[in-house]
Amino acid sequence: MKNVVATNRFGLGAHPGELEKASSDPLDYVLNQIAPISFEIWGSAHSIALTLNRMRKLDSEKSKEESRKYGQATYRQLAVGTLNNAINSTQPFMWRMLDFFSNHFSVTAQGAYLTALSGTLEREAIAPNLLGRFSDMLLSTYRHPVMLAYLNNEKSVGQNSRLGKKGKGLNENLAREILELHTLGIEGGYTQKDVIALANGISGWGIQNPDKTEGELFSFRKAGHEPGSQNLLGRKFDQTNQQQGEAMIHFIASQPATAKFISGKLVKHVVSDSPSPALLKYVEQTWINTKGDLKAVYTALVTHPHAWLITSEKFKTPREFFISTSRGLGLKSVKEGSSIRILKNMGQAPLKAGSPAGYADSEDFWNSGYGLMARADWIASLGIDKNIEVKTIADSVLGPALSKNTQQLMMRAESRDRAFALLFLSPEFMRR
Repeated sequence: MKNVVATNRFGLGAHPGELEKASSDPLDYVLNQIAPISFEIWGSAHSIALTLNRMRKLDSEKSKEESRKYGQATYRQLAVGTLNNAINSTQPFMWRMLDFFSNHFSVTAQGAYLTALSGTLEREAIAPNLLGRFSDMLLSTYRHPVMLAYLNNEKSVGQNSRLGKKGKGLNENLAREILELHTLGIEGGYTQKDVIALANGISGWGIQNPDKTEGELFSFRKAGHEPGSQNLLGRKFDQTNQQQGEAMIHFIASQPATAKFISGKLVKHVVSDSPSPALLKYVEQTWINTKGDLKAVYTALVTHPHAWLITSEKFKTPREFFISTSRGLGLKSVKEGSSIRILKNMGQAPLKAGSPAGYADSEDFWNSGYGLMARADWIASLGIDKNIEVKTIADSVLGPALSKNTQQLMMRAESRDRAFALLFLSPEFMRR
């Protein structure tokens, strides 16, 4: 059974033949996946600089409608490219981690520019830092134009800065979400004064005109930065310019509340909505001991015995259900338009959470009548290859986890399509 845990709980659902590969040493099978990933398949042909330049050119040369269409096309290519990489990957654990942090640093594809650019955040800021320190991922994410634009920090200037004296104002959005959603958590002990202090510390952080640089698009505007020291969480920060905000972010990342909040959220994502206190404490302590070394944190999670309980307690999100079904059927790629439409019908269109909090990650949100009907409708529409036997797929994706009840229901099904629906909508497949 541990091979099923390795491929479904820690992975994204078994490929044909993957259960056998994980059988000899399931733990080692997962640990060997903790290595860098890349977008070589369905890769990022749309860097943020290239995409911005293309959209600016369309705005000036053609029309807003052409720009909108280009943005939508880019969104689809990047979103489905990530899906296809996950479906094909031999490192599904790491693609699970990418999905987790991409949702943790949620940005919503809205408006022409953010629709086009939202998919670049996980490629350019999150994926390269999946195996480093959490503080480095934070800094990379907050310097990325997508996050700066999504939470309006590119318009934020300090009240006493040169631009502030001309009437421009401070925007607290990014600072608030850093503290509430990305690091300390809502119970992390910060106050409104801390939000303002952090907003002042990162004032002047903005986006460079892509026509003026061939490098990164982060821009620091000294004229918009609030002068003077800032007091955050009881500590004084005397640094100047962008170094002040950087120091504040590193400090927040080092807080015990951050270790507790993020490691707990990660454990709940992978293992259970109600994991054991011992597992939570072990991963949290590893985070503290290693100063947020994410590779060490993953290893602690994967090696703890309470993460390997045989009972499947985590209900799959629509995205997980879509990817695991596609992997189980041995699909190599999914289509752009239909994939996004299907996930939208299930309630989880890529990069469309509509909130910086991201999509929910618990059974009480996703296990609903409407959501289950959407999953059933998709399974019914798949048109599975006539040469594929349902029992072969059942053994391949679930192995010993396939219940006798599901086996009997499949055998008694009035049609082949009905048998596949009973398999993919069974409790043992819907949970991991």
